[in-house]
Amino acid sequence: TINALRGGTQTMTIFRNPETLSGILTEAADRILHGQEPEINDTETYQNGSMIVPAYRMKPTALTKENLEKEYVEPGFALTAEIID
Repeated sequence: TINALRGGTQTMTIFRNPETLSGILTEAADRILHGQEPEINDTETYQNGSMIVPAYRMKPTALTKENLEKEYVEPGFALTAEIID
């Protein structure tokens, strides 16, 4: 996918920063372990057939050729040398 973005054969892909995600999950687990409710930011989207399921929705990043370096390479998810043109 990354090489396809750089090569222009793919326009974009959805990316969720795993470091941000792990922070959100760690905070939720900590709150649950301490008898608190985890943070919820969506009480409308997820319906399991019998109820609305409260959730935390992490905003994704649209990863494109233009922001690939800033959003993916600079944070260390890939080295520029590892991405083949």
